[in-house]
Amino acid sequence: MRTSAIVKGNNLVGRLVENTLAGTAAANVAAVSAAVLIAALLLANSAAAAQIYKHTDENGNVVFTDIPPRAGENAETVEVDIAAPNSFETPEALRVDPNAWIVDPDAESEVVAFSYQYSRITSPADDESVRENAGNVTLTAEIVPSLRTGHQLQLVIDSTVQQVTRTPYFNLTNVDRGTHVARVDVVDAAGKVLMSGEPSTFHLLRVAGGNPARPVNPIAPPPSRPNPARSGN
Repeated sequence: MRTSAIVKGNNLVGRLVENTLAGTAAANVAAVSAAVLIAALLLANSAAAAQIYKHTDENGNVVFTDIPPRAGENAETVEVDIAAPNSFETPEALRVDPNAWIVDPDAESEVVAFSYQYSRITSPADDESVRENAGNVTLTAEIVPSLRTGHQLQLVIDSTVQQVTRTPYFNLTNVDRGTHVARVDVVDAAGKVLMSGEPSTFHLLRVAGGNPARPVNPIAPPPSRPNPARSGN
């Protein structure tokens, strides 16, 4: 034998719910309990207390409904108190701050800091002498890590900015002879120095322009000797 519990209702219940259970006495009790629970949940938005009717239809199904029985229909009344619905307390570990996802535009965003390890001139080597009469010198730099987008390299020689580029190669022309101190800084698009490079010294050797200098004490030529053939005339 199969016993069914059916919940019927108007706008409050709205849908037909069938709970089919095995035909035992214990199952019948479970069916009734399940139907009452479903009816209580579906009537949660009704008045503080709702009137539920219980009857058995022509097919032997136990029916729970909030629709009053028709004239001559045998039905029992079941009181369902939903004034204090069941509540569930969320554990502290699972609670989420409702304002946690709101972004404050005035708050400074936390950005992972990025920094360069070093910037150094690799050619010419530090304290190296370069012989170039025309004064043309090529400097090569090394930057670790690689240059980021929007950053540039700034060559500074003797405290004066000479070139700004993204490549680590600097071609210089007509550099004055003597000792020079150079470094390659990393700058942003606005020219702000993000990291100062390691200073490196090189010595440029070039011959001065113009005629070579004359000796201070030139050697005098030997005196001329008289010709014996002409001395007898």
